[in-house]
Amino acid sequence: AVVSTQSTGSPDNTQYHATQDKLAEGQSFTITCNDPLMKLEYGASNTVECQAGGLFGDIPECKSTCGLTAYDSTSTKLSKDVSSVLAQGESVEVSCVNSATDLLPYRYDTPYTMTCSDPTTDFTIPLCQSTCAMPTVPAFSSIEVQGSQPLAGRLSLEQPVSMTCDASYSFMSPQGTTSKQFTCKDGQTEAAVVIDEYCYVF
Repeated sequence: AVVSTQSTGSPDNTQYHATQDKLAEGQSFTITCNDPLMKLEYGASNTVECQAGGLFGDIPECKSTCGLTAYDSTSTKLSKDVSSVLAQGESVEVSCVNSATDLLPYRYDTPYTMTCSDPTTDFTIPLCQSTCAMPTVPAFSSIEVQGSQPLAGRLSLEQPVSMTCDASYSFMSPQGTTSKQFTCKDGQTEAAVVIDEYCYVF
């Protein structure tokens, strides 16, 4: 079997490497991608062995990838080193360096899994941020957290909290309103859910 671009029909973006031009059964060659923004499909081996009858079987090709944005590695981490691209079918998990206090933004699970299924897609890596402590429940009311709470007792930035007045109580303005929403916001000293309204009996 002859290892060459011409004999195997390899695309221009793929390079074959072998110690000799003709390989016997059991010998192999390796594949690399000429374009750094291309990779072999995830799970494909970059080593191809010459099989019985002088055949190579299916030879993986270099394919387009999903790009990844830069991220702050002091707060956010990936489950593996994937440089700046994901191969088709490849996944990477995003989590927080300081898992005791930080979370990914609201609407992202922590950890969050990104999978390259469409090579025309570029992923923006969500960044871990400081979190808010659960607010104290004001008198004559109850509080319900919207969305998941992946970190016990902490809320991610922009995560909403619904405050509902008890029966026969309502907010001062507008009068008769019994439910309002507050969010976890980043402050000058720390992130917090600021509840500055209360329920009154009318």
